[in-house]
Amino acid sequence: MTNKEALELMTLNPSFKKYILNSIPQDLNKFEQGLYVYVKLCSVLNYDARFFAADQQGPMHEKQSNLNYLKTVGLENNEVVCYNFNLICIDLLRSIGIEANFMSGTNFDQANKKYGGHTDMYMSIPNVPQNELPYGLKIGERIVLYGFSDMTNFKIDKKLILKLLDNRFKVNMEERSKIFKSFEDAVAKIVDRVKIEDDLYHKQQNQEIYNQQKVQELEKEYKEFIYDEICFLTDREKIEIFLEQVGKIDLGDISSLKYANQLYSNIHESLDNAENYEFTIIKEKEADDIYSMIGIVSFVGEESNFYLKITPPNKIEEIKHRELQDGFNKGQYDYIGAYFNANHIIPDIKSSYVEENTNLEVARMQINFHNKTGKWMDDPDFNIAQRLIEYCNYVDNIRDKSFISEGEVSPDNLTINNEDKENNQIIR
Repeated sequence: MTNKEALELMTLNPSFKKYILNSIPQDLNKFEQGLYVYVKLCSVLNYDARFFAADQQGPMHEKQSNLNYLKTVGLENNEVVCYNFNLICIDLLRSIGIEANFMSGTNFDQANKKYGGHTDMYMSIPNVPQNELPYGLKIGERIVLYGFSDMTNFKIDKKLILKLLDNRFKVNMEERSKIFKSFEDAVAKIVDRVKIEDDLYHKQQNQEIYNQQKVQELEKEYKEFIYDEICFLTDREKIEIFLEQVGKIDLGDISSLKYANQLYSNIHESLDNAENYEFTIIKEKEADDIYSMIGIVSFVGEESNFYLKITPPNKIEEIKHRELQDGFNKGQYDYIGAYFNANHIIPDIKSSYVEENTNLEVARMQINFHNKTGKWMDDPDFNIAQRLIEYCNYVDNIRDKSFISEGEVSPDNLTINNEDKENNQIIR
């Protein structure tokens, strides 16, 4: 099934659609109204952390990949993923007369009405008077919208990443900078407008303080303190400040952890012994094939390591090495495929996932080196190339990746045959 057919089959929650459309300020021109719809959705919708933690598999994938789920999405049930965010946004933009569509296709299961895969979308600049558009923009020009990232970026007061689909290759750099600055200012204007509305809404609901405003205040306080006092603090004191800030915010699963990661990045560069500290986002099993996202702060000591577990939005507790390792051994904890970075693993915790993906990285390094130089790092035998490429493709196309437990990928210990593929095994 095509994206066009999916858009024709889908049905939005009528009350949610009415809420968004009625929220659009009438003093904005059509172009600004289109931006408003996108930013408003980034404000009220959240990316589904359990879908992300499960590597887009299991019950969370079943829920989010079903078109019928869109009928239930609203202000209360507001968890979405990139594809259904795009479906919602496209439908709303078209409702106000703005051309919008997917940038690329996705896989759609006709029989089960389910879709999968990541894709982005665009909106076209509508027909408005040229003098009402930001400098240099043209009617019909496309703007790429990245709801996956911007749902979180909006909530932690980070710059949205929607972009012009730039085709001005003949325009000099100074002119391009002027055009893009004008566009960014137009987006910032709408972001500020939505933030003011959100603050007012939360005050009307008698909530103490809106999280967006709280993030801004905490971020300012945090940075000012770091810049003023950082040189007088020990590494442990700096980490304590980081944890204190994490404990003050409530933004939901992914946004809270992304905010914590942002705070950690700000302070990590100032640590005298930065190699002794690590902040890692992993998943924790809640039930069969259902996972949540958590953060682990690690400190490598001379005699033993110290670990803290951050459970969104802001619960911080110590976790012993044995408990953490047992959790990895039993499948209670594991790394998230889309979030995995071999440079940010939990120290002194063994994981088959780390070993497997480190081996895979070695294999890909071999292939990249060969593609660039025509040579192999350790053996000129062409059969190595065939086996390494087959290995990479094989690992990419299966789900059970628990077969590697030790060692490096090398021509001597890697053999793949058809029987192994059927059994999801590699003989070492």
